[in-house]
Amino acid sequence: MPKELAYYEALGVPPDATPETIKKEYYKRARKVHPDKNPDDKDAASKFQALGEAYQVLSDPERRQKYDKFGKEGVQDEAMMDPAVAFGMLFGSDAFEDYVGELQLASTATMAGETGPNGQPLTQQQVQEKLRQSQEVRQKSLSQKLRTLLQPYVDGHKDNFRQQAQNEVARLVDTSFGPEMLHTIGYIYERKGVAYLGRDIRFLGVPAILEWGRNKGHAIGTSYSAISAVVGMQAMEREMQTALERGTLSQDALPGYMMQRMDKMLGALWKLNVVDIEMTLKAVCDDVLEDRTASRDTKSKRAKALKNVGGIFKAARPTRPRSSHLPEGMEFGFINEDGTEEQTGGPASPTATPGEVPPQGKWKTS
Repeated sequence: MPKELAYYEALGVPPDATPETIKKEYYKRARKVHPDKNPDDKDAASKFQALGEAYQVLSDPERRQKYDKFGKEGVQDEAMMDPAVAFGMLFGSDAFEDYVGELQLASTATMAGETGPNGQPLTQQQVQEKLRQSQEVRQKSLSQKLRTLLQPYVDGHKDNFRQQAQNEVARLVDTSFGPEMLHTIGYIYERKGVAYLGRDIRFLGVPAILEWGRNKGHAIGTSYSAISAVVGMQAMEREMQTALERGTLSQDALPGYMMQRMDKMLGALWKLNVVDIEMTLKAVCDDVLEDRTASRDTKSKRAKALKNVGGIFKAARPTRPRSSHLPEGMEFGFINEDGTEEQTGGPASPTATPGEVPPQGKWKTS
């Protein structure tokens, strides 16, 4: 029996809970109390912090063993990562659910501990089938929301549409990983809109070919980045195992060793999330732009709307200093109008537009 049960009680799990169950319960509870979801709850941050602390201890076998034996005193000197950073890297942000849905890493977490009809844990094949079905529902829902979002522009209310897009940036930019999410979404929206318009103007002409080449290059680069990240994680695992076997790394030193490499691990997970987001949004945009029930004129206007909102989202910058650094692999550059590049992750730009536009309610997506 553990010396203390506070961390187990915080996550609502028994002392013999499996790692999968711990992850699942953390995800469910953290979503409910996340500060982004509870801006009016002054205690939300402390509740979220407590959950993150409990999860970081109980999800690490070495820390969990120390906690079970000595209680909080046994882990009080352990370095803890900002819970908002860890949660955002693993599961994304609820604030963006209308745009990207539930990320596949989050879907996988919710399936942890589920059993099949025979009462046995789900097989890898069953998990993959559930993920496929979940992705199908996700894309269908996002397609409908995107149609609704673009409709004001299609109806001719262009100025109001752009204002609402700027209001969305103001609402989202300072949430967890707001600039990163907005930039990723904006890139796909803009490129998909430009690609459709290029094809519409000149079938297989120079504009369309250039856009195809740009998109292909970006897709290859993103995929390569994700693959490299996974390979890097595998290399870290082999390095750690070799060090343990040779005795150059002790079990007591393992938690510190892992914390030193946590940035790279979370950066790798973020790259996997980027691939998930981009692949999903490409399918969603294709569905909206290739809609057989819509006229050619409507689809052309949708493409122009996508290009517009994509550009606005891509221009998003934090309006206040960020509380913690970004893990390795998270940084990317914003391209300013004068061609200079600006890196994310630092203090807010003093000219952080369009984040200065006051939010006036959530953009209608349903």
